[in-house]
Amino acid sequence: MHALLELDEYFVDKFFFAANESYDGKDRHEASIDVDFAVTRSSDGQPRFEVRLFVEVNNKEDFFSKAPYRMDFRVTVYFHFPEGTDENDINKLIVPNGLSILYGVARDIVSRQTEVGRFGRFMQHR
Repeated sequence: MHALLELDEYFVDKFFFAANESYDGKDRHEASIDVDFAVTRSSDGQPRFEVRLFVEVNNKEDFFSKAPYRMDFRVTVYFHFPEGTDENDINKLIVPNGLSILYGVARDIVSRQTEVGRFGRFMQHR
């Protein structure tokens, strides 16, 4: 059985990462995370999609001052549905499934980028 939504490729369009050198690690912090996304269908009407994820972590100074890291990144993923996929299925699946896959991609990128960070790997639990 074929997957209805197939990942074609992905790109990191932006990745800013900073460690808070004055963070002492003694206090438990709550990360401030702002997330947005955009889904765009191919202009030729084919069932191909661009899904973009925009994430800011501890972007405001009052949060960053109490946290180990600040991040700002954007990831773009391209998906397609096999020819003949029902349009209702496409409409039902693209946002939840596309974002679920994209979240996994973004989580892996953040994990790999921060694993060599001063305070260890940053990972927001699911």
